[in-house]
Amino acid sequence: MVLIQTLVPILGGAVVAANGGIDETGSFVHGVEPLRQELYVGDSNDNWSCLSNPSVVLNVSQINDGVCDCPDGSDEPGTGACGTKAPLFYCRNEEFIPKYISQSKVNDGVCDCCDCSDELLSPAEPFYRGSGCSELQEAFEKIKKTELKKHEEGSRELRSLYKRFHLKDGSGNVDRMLLAEEIEKISGQLMDSELTLSSLKTKHVEQLKTENPLLYQFKQLDADYIASEIASSFERVVEVSRAYESLVKILDALSDNYLRSLNDRVVNDNVKKYDFMRSQSLRKISCDSKVEEQQRDQLVEYFQRELPQMFCEGKIDKPSKYIIGKITFVESMVFGKVDYVPVVISKIQQLSGLMSEVAENYNVNYQDSGVKEAVESYKHWLLQYQALGDGALLPEEFVEKFARLKEFVLASAGEILASSSGEQVDSTFQGVLQHIKFLARKAAAYFRPNLASEIAALESTMEQLKRQLDTKREQYRTLEDEQQGGGIRELQRLKQLIGALSQQHVLTNAIDNYVYQISLGGPIYQIENSPTGNQVKIGDLKDLRLQSEDSQPAFFSYLKSTYPDEGDLFPALVSETASDQEEYLFGNLHEASNGLVLEYSGGDRCWNGPQRSAQLKVRCAKDFQITKVYEMTKCNYGIEMTGPIGCNLL
Repeated sequence: MVLIQTLVPILGGAVVAANGGIDETGSFVHGVEPLRQELYVGDSNDNWSCLSNPSVVLNVSQINDGVCDCPDGSDEPGTGACGTKAPLFYCRNEEFIPKYISQSKVNDGVCDCCDCSDELLSPAEPFYRGSGCSELQEAFEKIKKTELKKHEEGSRELRSLYKRFHLKDGSGNVDRMLLAEEIEKISGQLMDSELTLSSLKTKHVEQLKTENPLLYQFKQLDADYIASEIASSFERVVEVSRAYESLVKILDALSDNYLRSLNDRVVNDNVKKYDFMRSQSLRKISCDSKVEEQQRDQLVEYFQRELPQMFCEGKIDKPSKYIIGKITFVESMVFGKVDYVPVVISKIQQLSGLMSEVAENYNVNYQDSGVKEAVESYKHWLLQYQALGDGALLPEEFVEKFARLKEFVLASAGEILASSSGEQVDSTFQGVLQHIKFLARKAAAYFRPNLASEIAALESTMEQLKRQLDTKREQYRTLEDEQQGGGIRELQRLKQLIGALSQQHVLTNAIDNYVYQISLGGPIYQIENSPTGNQVKIGDLKDLRLQSEDSQPAFFSYLKSTYPDEGDLFPALVSETASDQEEYLFGNLHEASNGLVLEYSGGDRCWNGPQRSAQLKVRCAKDFQITKVYEMTKCNYGIEMTGPIGCNLL
């Protein structure tokens, strides 16, 4: 087994200022994790909306100002002013492990983060600081080194015992741990890339404000959202058109191929109705799913490439009339197509009604091949398009954003430089001004770093990392499923090993006023620690299992009792969550032990009580040793011991 220590990557260091917890670059909001920083970016007017209540609009200067303005408390992530309404406070803890604490611990005079960042915006000095991050890291490294050494020595001894008794070694799933290391590495790279991307986008926005105001304003209009909604809506348009085309094809075939001479009244009547519709109302229906697919791609291309490129370069090889005409045409196409969908669906419903009547009531005795083929095709059509629904309405948000984008494009058309077009931009004063502005932007762009290219390259890299991560995670899940069977096999090997050791390993240890004697695979005795001590039998081994539940809390308790001098470390290894559950920050270190539990019962009866019994838990180590005995309930004992049989090889 490969043990790994999962640490959130230490994320690089903007210095927090006292004015609202935002650093001097305006890019870091105190108490907020790096991946959520972009949620606290204001608009071009420095306005910012409460995260769960966007109707409440504040100025960015009101973030972390000590006054709770948002109903959801999201404006005070770093001050504690909103209490439990606010999101958990993020401790950056440079040089150690980042974690979360509740807002009740922020600015309370106690440094709950090892970097004391939870007290940074407090008007008073904290009265308790505790150990610093570097000290905690040093203490944790010592503990980790000790625990990993125990696992290494214990695992080596367990393999030796398997070999001695000719039992197959159960260590065949090392690949799973190697995959876990790769997943951790890729996740770290992805997190670093996300931080870099966020920083680059922030710099790019600031750069655009001064060097290309048109592009900056365009980027505030969310053209990507508009393109995404159009793509989704046109998928719906295409689906409806395909349904209509398929159903018309079925009815055309029925009309052309069935034998009218058979005088099937149901078929004759419905074919006549269809022929009438085909000659009248259906002639006005315009559906072509292939053309609509092309239109969808062209529209997405317009919003994702043509418009951004036009505003990025500040020029286009078409006159301003083209710019105005195209956005108007696009609007007409988008809303016209989507509004037309209910009309097509109403015709589909009428045609489907005709075919349903034929399918349900045609005379099966006639065995007309044209009718049978049409009915069979219609059954398949129903399976494919049974969830067609009523329409494809565009969201209100889309309507509003499209209107703002159109208004901006129309207003900006005069500022876009037309080159190689019918407009003689250099023959008028306005044209000269346009050209000067264009050249100024080009000159500025020549000397500045190409952040747009860096962002595009980084986004491409992140897509590759995400694909790699998905692949690795799928491989990990597959191996994990296989390991469920491996755990059963490992338990069977342990049973055989304990049986083989039962006569050779008798453990004895004096604890409190008793001597405990454990024969592996046999009974447990409790003997009074005196010359004439009375001996009682606690029980015989009845069962054993590998217990994984509560392994993290149990391991945490073990660490605290084993390393009592490191008191400051243990609170730092617990992170709070929104669900009030504690998250432990020692990676998979607890998996060094396999969770082996041996159940004993049938012991001597207690005076005025039940028969004695015990639950023995084994922790990984090289040597067998009884470490702790306590009474869980009357005459039911909890026993802790170490030994190689407690080591995890999976």
